[in-house]
Amino acid sequence: MNISNIVLERLKNAGWYDGRTIQLDGVKKLLVSRGFELFGSAENFLKQYGMLEISFPDPNPSFNITEFIHFNPEIAMGDAIEKDYFEELEDSIREKVVVLGETARRNMFLVVTPSEKYYGYTEGCIVKYGDSTIEALETICLPKTPKRI
Repeated sequence: MNISNIVLERLKNAGWYDGRTIQLDGVKKLLVSRGFELFGSAENFLKQYGMLEISFPDPNPSFNITEFIHFNPEIAMGDAIEKDYFEELEDSIREKVVVLGETARRNMFLVVTPSEKYYGYTEGCIVKYGDSTIEALETICLPKTPKRI
């Protein structure tokens, strides 16, 4: 699957560029202190897309709202969220997760699994954004309706 021009433009407007890599020392320290294991798929995503903030008008003309997405675990978790908040999600999907940021105007946590599956989660609601980084970015940034779990 290739990334669409719309998503590519939104990423670039947020500061992303091909070959982008950021340092994750602070993010790693935070995630470990909150009980998370920073596995490969999470680290790869955050190195390339970490700290980006993306906003765009909701494509549904019935709503006059701006979509907002960010890929910053520190902002997403604030001062209180720890790994145990995600136990219900991990039990449901049978995989570990790492917080990457927030979607849906900061109403859902964006998480990834070691097998590179992306989910949105808030207590009582799980949606699947995709089975790869590109699929998840397409679902989140266009936006497309995710699959409810």
